[in-house]
Amino acid sequence: MQRSRMNAVGSGESSAKSVNLGEVLFEFSAIGNSVKVCAVDPVSLVEATICGPVGAGEQALKHAALQKLRYVLAKKRSDTDTQTKRRYA
Repeated sequence: MQRSRMNAVGSGESSAKSVNLGEVLFEFSAIGNSVKVCAVDPVSLVEATICGPVGAGEQALKHAALQKLRYVLAKKRSDTDTQTKRRYA
């Protein structure tokens, strides 16, 4: 099992990419011919997990996990905004 940290800043291109993340924690776990990568936002404690082939490379797996984490955070933000609008509309 390997753990690493990375700074990730959104670029504003889409709703998922507009999620600004400071530090992201990554955990790699080898499972046979696959690697499970867990990306965690330490501020909100939201995590996203992907599985990929061992040969994909660390950077590609980190990028995929980071994109999924941004998507999950954007989805949670969107769901929260929708519930707030319904409540006060």
